[in-house]
Amino acid sequence: MTGLGKFTGGTKGDHSDVVNAVAFSSDGGLLASASADRTVRLWNPNTRALLRGLPVKAGTVPLRQFISVAFSPEGDLLAAGNENGSVYVWNPRTRQQTATLTLPTDDGAYGLAFTQNGPRLAVAYQSGVVAIWDVLVKRSVKQLAYGPRTEMQAAFQVAYSASMPGLLAATYGDGVTRLWDTVSDKPLRQLQLSVQAGPALSVALSRDGQTVAGAGSDGTIRLWRTRDGASRGTPLVGHSGPVNGLVFSPDDSRLFSVGDDQQILEWNPDVFTDPDKQLCEGLEAISLASWKEYLPDETPPSRTCAVPTPVANQ
Repeated sequence: MTGLGKFTGGTKGDHSDVVNAVAFSSDGGLLASASADRTVRLWNPNTRALLRGLPVKAGTVPLRQFISVAFSPEGDLLAAGNENGSVYVWNPRTRQQTATLTLPTDDGAYGLAFTQNGPRLAVAYQSGVVAIWDVLVKRSVKQLAYGPRTEMQAAFQVAYSASMPGLLAATYGDGVTRLWDTVSDKPLRQLQLSVQAGPALSVALSRDGQTVAGAGSDGTIRLWRTRDGASRGTPLVGHSGPVNGLVFSPDDSRLFSVGDDQQILEWNPDVFTDPDKQLCEGLEAISLASWKEYLPDETPPSRTCAVPTPVANQ
């Protein structure tokens, strides 16, 4: 299995050039990367060429490596967070830095997500706090915390719903994905990964707001219904290690996952809801050969139970 292409133009030579996070603009015209060498870069995803780096005004806080990055839905804002908890915001078209957002703590800014309407940004911090920032006034307008700080685990990723205003999903070090109503500031429900999964590392919300996908360090992906927290089907097994990223396609027909095993896998999240595929409930992944051997009179589904389609190496 080979990768689709290599992006070149950054620093080379040691571990300082490690890319920690990437994000696409909504129109697909730009790819942003956040790196260990304390840089944020913009790329042309079609030619894989480096377009430009973004200037960083570090201020009085020592600049550390960048670990998260996100575009606003309109593409007019780009945010990147680093290990000391500072979040920098630019206009990617003009390269002008428009804001620096910093809590009075030395927490890594692990996850970023813009709201679909309005310039608000959710930031997941190492302390377990999820802060909602108004980017225009450069102020934290609220902080979501699920318990006393002494009991809180690190928050890793955040995801807003595209169709349900205020619905936010956040992952934590205790293996729980928590759903929040950020309008009322109330926690809605908790979605628990298995004991073997370790920390909840990645999360995605379908665009229709009906499904949450979450994964941890055991390589297993789980789906839940947002309305009641019920599991959707059996876990999706394909990665051999931690799953670091999840994203639904714009029409919610596919789920893509990125893992430490350098695989990008494509899944059909409706495999458990299509009446023709109900046989898959409760079964391990089965091949077309197994369908022919054990169910010769049945027509196999177009995608058999929980079998992902490899897309590419990272």
